[in-house]
Amino acid sequence: MVNALSAGLLLWLLASAAQAAPLELQKAFIVHFTSTSAIAETGTAEMILGEPRSFGLILQAMQSGQTRFFGPVRRLRYGGRIVNVEPYAGPAGLKIRWFKVEPEMYHVDGRGHDPANPNFLWYANAGAPGGRTDRQPLAPDTIRYVQNAWAKGDDAWKIFADAHPTDPNYDVNDGLGTMTFAATLQSDLGVSLETPTLKTYKTSDRLPLLLARVIVRENHSYTGYLTGYFNVPGVFGSYEAQVLQHIGVDCADLVVGARREFARKTIPFTNVTGLRTRFQSRYLTLVAGDVWLSSNGRIYRHYDARRGVLTNEAKIEAQIGDVIVFNYSTDAKRPQWDHVGVLYQRATTSKILSGHDRLIHAGPAEAHVDRLAGEKFVVPSQPTRIAVLRWRS
Repeated sequence: MVNALSAGLLLWLLASAAQAAPLELQKAFIVHFTSTSAIAETGTAEMILGEPRSFGLILQAMQSGQTRFFGPVRRLRYGGRIVNVEPYAGPAGLKIRWFKVEPEMYHVDGRGHDPANPNFLWYANAGAPGGRTDRQPLAPDTIRYVQNAWAKGDDAWKIFADAHPTDPNYDVNDGLGTMTFAATLQSDLGVSLETPTLKTYKTSDRLPLLLARVIVRENHSYTGYLTGYFNVPGVFGSYEAQVLQHIGVDCADLVVGARREFARKTIPFTNVTGLRTRFQSRYLTLVAGDVWLSSNGRIYRHYDARRGVLTNEAKIEAQIGDVIVFNYSTDAKRPQWDHVGVLYQRATTSKILSGHDRLIHAGPAEAHVDRLAGEKFVVPSQPTRIAVLRWRS
């Protein structure tokens, strides 16, 4: 199989009386469009769940010194200009196969990237929390991808794009999130082409030109932009390039990255402690500070660590999209904050924050949804200190 970006050109002879000159088939790539699109586009398609958007396979060829394009659309934007596309009229016998190119969500080989903590199997650009290399910079980790056959698209020049993972264990977000597509083409004449794809990714890498991706969001709200990060692997200590390209994300970068996309503002990336402290004066306002979350779902203003007693239940009016930061130490003076998520769904119609409400968060695993008082955030043996913040408009 020849990669579409390789230097060699394949010679494809289309013998017909009307077309004696040979076609030199150069590459295959994917475009996206809707039923009302006058011009198809390359690259990443962004859409709201339920909007019909298609991917189409394009063949680029050279004939008699002129570039020609074949595919299921009439025009496409390519190389900064609009070009015409012709219906495919070559010989029969083409076999088209579509694939979803999906990241392995952790080091499946059983050895993590941090040499001081090889049992930490999540991707990491910084030392695993609590270990000898705690939060210290590491060489960029390598995210690996698997090309999974998508039989629904077999032998079709165009398909409807979606973000459902092929693994049912990860297909839990109603088709929301980011997905990469690839296709291969084989003919009876021996031609074999592959569209641009992903196999590995490091922080310094650029995404391949003409890579076909779709980002499916729930809606146009801030939490809607957060849902576009489903299917993106968690990377402890993710870098800006990873986040902006929906390649990898940690807890704080998920919160900031989605806000940047939603607000169309260049908000600086920071860590969880930065969200709780440095960001308060400019980007966030404090709704409720240093309260205690119990595993029973209730929130209290005071905790006597010596006696293990919680008192003065708090009634906090929270809004969808509020940022909740977590400090897993019972030392009320500890300045470092550990984790962050965003209020996504309410358990009831009440405006009062409840431990049964649900948050979107990432790290160390991929972006996902959990109950506020679930085991990811609090344990029965001790409460968790939290603060509730709200983005300034």
